[in-house]
Amino acid sequence: MNILLSRLSLLVLLLPLVGMAEPFPDLFDDQHNIYTAKNENANYRLTLSALKKINSEWLAEREQILHGKLQRRTVQIEHQLPLNELWLDIQGYFKNKNTRVIFECGGLDCGSSNAWANARFEVKQLYGLDVSQFYQVWEFISDEGKAEGYAVAYLVERGDRRTYLQLDHIIPKKIQEPMVASSAVLAKEFYLLGQMEVPGLQIEQGNLQANEAALLAVVKALNQQPFKNLMVVGHDYQGRKLEDQMQRSLQYAQDIMQQLAKLGVNKKRMEAHGVGSLAPSPVTSLNKTARVVVVIK
Repeated sequence: MNILLSRLSLLVLLLPLVGMAEPFPDLFDDQHNIYTAKNENANYRLTLSALKKINSEWLAEREQILHGKLQRRTVQIEHQLPLNELWLDIQGYFKNKNTRVIFECGGLDCGSSNAWANARFEVKQLYGLDVSQFYQVWEFISDEGKAEGYAVAYLVERGDRRTYLQLDHIIPKKIQEPMVASSAVLAKEFYLLGQMEVPGLQIEQGNLQANEAALLAVVKALNQQPFKNLMVVGHDYQGRKLEDQMQRSLQYAQDIMQQLAKLGVNKKRMEAHGVGSLAPSPVTSLNKTARVVVVIK
C-alpha cells in the first residue's frame, strides 16, 4: 500500500508537466518536436548571463525566478541552413511580436553547452558544441509598457551536425516592470540604431526617478563609442499643453544627462533637448508617460 501511495504521489507531482503545449507553434512548425510540456504553476529560473562553473556548480551572475505559466518545446530542426541563418530567422520571428531583447550570447561567450543542456534545461539532446550555440531572452511589452511574459530560445548544433532548438515561454502571474537589458545588448542596439531609450525610468509625482543599475548599463554602452557626440532627448506625454510638455521633457533630459555624467560619460559629449509629445511613443517603449532617449548627434 505504501508503495502504491508513493507512486500516486509521484504521478500527482508530474501531472503539471504533462501536455501537448507548444510555445510559438508557427516557428519551425514543420519540424520534429522531441519534447513538449507545460506547467501552470512553475518556478522558472530565467538566466540572464552566461553560465560559469563555481565550486563545481554552474551558476549565472544574473538571473530571476519567475512564478507563473510555463510552456516548453524542444525541436530537432531538419533544415540544411547554416546555424547563423537559422538564428537570424528566429530573431526575425520575435522582432515582429512587440518584444525587446534583454540578454543574448553566442558561442564560447555563453559558457558550456553541457551546462545549458543538463543544468538549466535538463534536455540531454541540447548538449552540443560550445562554439555552435546561441541563447537569447525576449521580453514581451504590453501597450501600457509592462512586461507580459518572456521567451527563451537556445539553438545548438551537435558534433553529428544535428541541430536542436529549445523554446520556453513564461507568463508570470503578476504583472511586473520591464527588466533592464544587459549592457552588451544596449551597446549593440545603440551601435545598430544610433539611439537608445534609457531603461528603468519612473515618473512619481511629477519627478523623474532613475534606476542606478540601469543607468550604469547605459553608461557602459555609451562608452563603447567614446568619440560620438550625443543628444539626450526628453519626451513627455502628460497634460494637453505642449509648452508644459516641452518644459518637463527638457528637465528630464537635463536630469538624466547630469546623472550619466556622474557615472562616467564625458559631459562635453552630451547636450540636452526636450521635444514634449512631438515624437510619438513607440509600441515597445518602456514608459508611456515620459521617456528619455540618447541619440548619436
